[in-house]
Amino acid sequence: TLRLWDLESGEELCRFEGHEDWVTAVSVFADGTRALSGSSDETLRLWDLESGEEITVFYGDSGFNCCDVAASNDLVVAGDGAGRIHVFDLLL
Repeated sequence: TLRLWDLESGEELCRFEGHEDWVTAVSVFADGTRALSGSSDETLRLWDLESGEEITVFYGDSGFNCCDVAASNDLVVAGDGAGRIHVFDLLL
């Protein structure tokens, strides 16, 4: 489970559920509208931070240890437990 918190009040704003194992990496888009989460369940999930909805899922064949979004917001880069780098195109 991934959670979004209000840092001033400490209130939980949203809960993002979908991963089937540990969430091991998170990256938030620069504009604050979306987040990317990587997991040991071999998926990367893209979330809409306002609605809490899952936008899309990217599948790998090993758990993801790190992830980030390009400054242009059109590419995702992630590293997995097998030492591979994955690049996914965001055509949203």
